[in-house]
Amino acid sequence: MTPPGGSRGAPSRTPGVSSAVRGAAIVGLAVIVGIVGLQILDDNGSGSGAAARSSSGTVAGVTTTSAIHPPAEVRVKVYNASGVLGVAQTASDTLKAKGYNVQTPATLGSKRTGTAVQCRPGFEREAAELAAHAVGNGATVEPFPKSPPAGADSADCLVIIGSA
Repeated sequence: MTPPGGSRGAPSRTPGVSSAVRGAAIVGLAVIVGIVGLQILDDNGSGSGAAARSSSGTVAGVTTTSAIHPPAEVRVKVYNASGVLGVAQTASDTLKAKGYNVQTPATLGSKRTGTAVQCRPGFEREAAELAAHAVGNGATVEPFPKSPPAGADSADCLVIIGSA
């Protein structure tokens, strides 16, 4: 007696579609789902993952490629040089919410116009990232000062909030 759908012992197959084609379609679908999933995770913007991103660019006329430290590995000290009470604390809270290792904010004795991000050598990419995405408001990147303000000894990056 022959079982329904074919001869005895032979696997049933869909006419015209080989196993290789079905396997390739499944693998292709898995790759697409994986790419979409990774894109969604990347667009999340949390930036708190352990994996470092890499970036390339030009610093002092030399093209470099370096790993960007995850925000949790970047020690940031925020200073108020605007004369407006509480802006350093507000900026510190914002940076902490974005995953940065934020130190206690402080107030500078002198005022300045404009906001600046100043990072130690080796943290140039982080300076650009902080200025563009974390601090915003037209923040500019400046070199780390030769004589940093009090309390900056253990900071990798300084954010100096000035008046508009």
